[in-house]
Amino acid sequence: MAFDFSKREAYLLQPAKSCVIQSKSRHHEKVNENFWNLGNSVLPTSNKATHIGICRTDDDSCKATIDENLKKARRTLYSLMGVGLYGENGLDPQTSMSIMNTYIIPIMFYGLEIVIPRGRCLENLNIQFKKFLKQLLSLPKTVADPAIYMISGMLPVEAQIDVQILTFYGNITRQGQNSIEWQLAERQLNVKSINSNSWFSLLRKIFLKYELNDPAQYLVNPISKCQWKREITSKVQKFWTEKILNQAKLYTSLKYLSLIYKPGQCHPIANTNAMNSREIIRIPTKLKIATGSYILQTVRAKFISNTELSICKLCNETEETLPHFLLTCKSLEDIRKPILEDLINSCSEELAVFNMKDEHFDILQLIIDPFTYMTMLRNEQTIYAKIYIHFYGDKISWTHTMTKGLHDCLCFVIFILTVGKLQGQSQVPVIEGVVTSQDGRQEVHGYEGRSLTVTCTSELDMLTLMYNNTYYNETTLNNGSYSVNFTIMAVRGDDGQNITCQSVNSTDGGTYESWAVIYLSLKPIDVKLEGVFTVEENDTVTFTCTSIGSRPAPDVTTLYIYNEPVNKSSAVVYDNITDTYTSSVTETRMIDRGYNSVPVFCYVIMTNLSYTSFDRESLDVHYGPDVNQVYLTGRTSGDEGYTETYKCSTGNTNPNATINWFNGSVEVFPPNPPDVVEYKSTPGLYIRKWYSSSQEWKIKFSRYHKGTVIKCVVQGTNNRSVTVTKTISDIYYKPELEITGHQLIDNVTGHYIINEGETLNLTCTLLGANPMTTVKFNSPGTSGSTTASLVIPDIKYYHDNDFFYCSSSNSAGYSEINLRLDVQYGPHISNGYKHYVEEGRNATVECRVESNPPATVWWEKEGDNSTRYNGNMLDLTLANRNQGGTYICFAASDRKYESGMIEVLSNETFVVDVQYGPGSSIRLSPNITSIELDAGTQVPVIRCIADCNPECQYTWYLTSGIVKTGSELNLGNASSYWHIGEVKCKAENDDFRKNPPSIEKVDINRFNWYEEGSEILVTCDVKSYPQANITWYRNNMEVITPDTYYTNETTTCQYDCSTKSVLTIEHAECLDHRSHYTCQAENIMGKTVMESLNRVSIQCYARPAHDNVYNFTLREGEGINLTANYLSIPTPNVNWYFKHTPTSKNRRVYVDSSYGGQDNFYYISQYEIKDIRSYDFGQYLAVANNYVEM
Repeated sequence: MAFDFSKREAYLLQPAKSCVIQSKSRHHEKVNENFWNLGNSVLPTSNKATHIGICRTDDDSCKATIDENLKKARRTLYSLMGVGLYGENGLDPQTSMSIMNTYIIPIMFYGLEIVIPRGRCLENLNIQFKKFLKQLLSLPKTVADPAIYMISGMLPVEAQIDVQILTFYGNITRQGQNSIEWQLAERQLNVKSINSNSWFSLLRKIFLKYELNDPAQYLVNPISKCQWKREITSKVQKFWTEKILNQAKLYTSLKYLSLIYKPGQCHPIANTNAMNSREIIRIPTKLKIATGSYILQTVRAKFISNTELSICKLCNETEETLPHFLLTCKSLEDIRKPILEDLINSCSEELAVFNMKDEHFDILQLIIDPFTYMTMLRNEQTIYAKIYIHFYGDKISWTHTMTKGLHDCLCFVIFILTVGKLQGQSQVPVIEGVVTSQDGRQEVHGYEGRSLTVTCTSELDMLTLMYNNTYYNETTLNNGSYSVNFTIMAVRGDDGQNITCQSVNSTDGGTYESWAVIYLSLKPIDVKLEGVFTVEENDTVTFTCTSIGSRPAPDVTTLYIYNEPVNKSSAVVYDNITDTYTSSVTETRMIDRGYNSVPVFCYVIMTNLSYTSFDRESLDVHYGPDVNQVYLTGRTSGDEGYTETYKCSTGNTNPNATINWFNGSVEVFPPNPPDVVEYKSTPGLYIRKWYSSSQEWKIKFSRYHKGTVIKCVVQGTNNRSVTVTKTISDIYYKPELEITGHQLIDNVTGHYIINEGETLNLTCTLLGANPMTTVKFNSPGTSGSTTASLVIPDIKYYHDNDFFYCSSSNSAGYSEINLRLDVQYGPHISNGYKHYVEEGRNATVECRVESNPPATVWWEKEGDNSTRYNGNMLDLTLANRNQGGTYICFAASDRKYESGMIEVLSNETFVVDVQYGPGSSIRLSPNITSIELDAGTQVPVIRCIADCNPECQYTWYLTSGIVKTGSELNLGNASSYWHIGEVKCKAENDDFRKNPPSIEKVDINRFNWYEEGSEILVTCDVKSYPQANITWYRNNMEVITPDTYYTNETTTCQYDCSTKSVLTIEHAECLDHRSHYTCQAENIMGKTVMESLNRVSIQCYARPAHDNVYNFTLREGEGINLTANYLSIPTPNVNWYFKHTPTSKNRRVYVDSSYGGQDNFYYISQYEIKDIRSYDFGQYLAVANNYVEM
């Protein structure tokens, strides 16, 4: 097939580069090595070959391909060690992962979208992949698997192979319907179940895993390459991000590693701000501590079960645990202190950036991996380079980002409080930044959520700043003035609080005070979006966006319906009690289905507070079903017994619609639940969902379904329903037949029992059919529109076991009732004959009986009722003359009749002639030994007597030499010359051995069907004396040899002559069917003729009786009866075909199904066209066949 395709596409296949790999399977069969050819070249057989980089084997192509890919990947990894790709002391993790993605991953996963690895193969690939990652990240083998994926940003092996498979399938969907790949995908997705081993069944499972739509939809509606890449990337990354982060939560060793996993990006903890070797070599230690794989003394002690080894080797005071190592080890204090002092000045102004209200941090978490607290901070980007210490009550929190030298290159960075600045000196304390309000209040303005520093200055050194029951008196001298300050992170509760600054003159004891009130710009206490968001299609809905409790009023209060702002001004209301503002915007519009899943945003912006807040809701628009989208598919007519699948589809609805089925007015419940498909699309920054349901109901067509109304009712939201119906117009069913006219049928075999000589009269009735058709009996039966008959008068014994059938066909199918005859005949006893046997010899007389049912045979001797011989063979051992006589052969069989069993008795007379010679029984009568007579007197008549069978011949011998014959010796008057002497009598019966021929049997070597061309033997057994001449006749015509016949005779003569003559038919032909053969034996004693009891039955394949082609010239409107003559046993089926032009295809127009007849070998099929039209002109072909092969 490949060679033919290459010739058609005009390219050459190289036999030297081609081989055959025979796949080993459960049904594997050995094929000779020289079996496969490519043109004139013999293709070699191999157990392994590589094609476009994919290794194919006879056993496991997947394992061989993975082994080869891993070998190449390792070699590539080794070749890149020279540029630093080897983990610790090498390239940084981010660069290493980039090189691995570029050079190693494509080699490792090459071709695995074709030979999809599963089971052990996938596990081996996964082990090697994780080993590579741990080596490049300088992590031990025991580190938790989720950690290496989170740090490296790599997807697991299974995910990367899934992406390759989905990408490959995306390419197939864009090939177009004329491509082989697209057509193969369409077939496999429709035919294969999800549990098969097909590539497309595995693809379907991948689609289900990532919640993608049905893969068949993308064949019908393919999307662009970029859209497909975006969709599968987002689905796969979302799935594995959730899975890996959920797994990471189960590992206690990863409690200090922030749960950040962005496929394609390294974890922030593995990045460095300065690309120099000093920073890079510190990363492995940091990663080991973060993943719980750094070996401390307590860990070593557990390994060797020695608690003494758990003491810190630096301070020798307590166990070396992670908190001790990073926070309290005294030996490291000298290193820790200068680092902190060095960072104070560079980080002093960062605190105001963050909203640190009521946050408490784990100091170890901040030192090891501060990115856990990214979401707590307003400006998430600054955490990558900053760390802070927040003094709140008596709790201290540390955060780190930069790397500094600590034991094993551990890094610390800190963030400190803002250092206030001293203002000028004055004796009366002055609170800096005070603003006088319209009502005369002294106010210190600030912003909620930001750092607020209050500074009080005086020329007096005894200066105290009081706020919120806290006294601040740590003064600083700057340019001759003393100042004291405090810094708070302003919260809403600070608004309206009093600040008191008091100075005391140490000389005169004078006390001076200043007061002010904190007045904050306040964020809204609530931003809310109100309205009804679950609506019916075409409902009118009002949305309100409200900002409550802000100061001043928000700069922007607006509604967005998706990305479309509502062009309305906000309504602002002032609350003079709380001195805050409420701002709101209202929009009313009618909602159609296009708004489904559309987000509605309430945006509030206060520029002075750098505050932006929003509330969001998504619209859930209920709609459907639509009349023009609800479909009911399925045929409204078909053949009886065919299972039709009706499918009801709801179209697009939200929420999912229900499907109810009705058979007329009766509700039915299909066994399988509806197939609900959830669709998702991303038209913008939101995900739109809708549903489509379908359900199948399978009905096995019955003729009683005609006129049935199939109704599907789709019930949607708000009691909206759509009804679609289909009415079954017609059901086609094949003919139903019944044979009547015979009562006696065998209960076991089903054969029709009939007696020889009776008339078989059967009627086949067409009980029903759609479309209506005719019925016919096979030969010699008749045909008709609704009935057909089979009449065979005077049934003969050779009809026993004959096969007949009644048939009918229409477009719905073919029906047949067959029957086999059980002819009861006999008992038939072969003609009686006279059997000769010599006294003292054994004699066997055969009574040949033909009977159905089999007969019971016994013998009785005439005149002797006390003697009975059972069986068909009469055996006389050492026969004596008393056993001769007449014997009667009786045969009895029990025939079945409707009234019961009746015994049928037959008999035939046989004569056993025991022949014997005179022996010693010869004697004279009168019994005299001598006699004296006077000359001239009368000599007494002497008789010679002997017991003989057959009768003896007598010869008299006289001394005078005169010989006389006859049993009496009458010499007349005595004379002296002639009558003196001895007289002897001789008795003999040699002539009894001459017998006419008797034919014991004429038999065919077996009674069954012969194949055409087979050899048939007919045997004739003859007894005679002298030997008889044998002549054969076929159908009363003498057989002339040599021809297709030849004869062979064997003769044995003892007491008489036994001759066996065998007539051999070398090549049986159709013309020999039903032939009977006659054996004629003749000698000088007479002539005997016997016919074979059984006839020869020959099976012949169907073939034309002659090769003539007929041409007819006709006019439209005329009629013609086409005939085709065939030799065939049994009678064939004949299909008539027609084609209008020489190039058109044959179309079957008529079926002559007279199949199975066995009486005639010559069959004539007829096809009648009564009214010819122009479209009937063309070529007609009749093709006959039976079950006999050529």
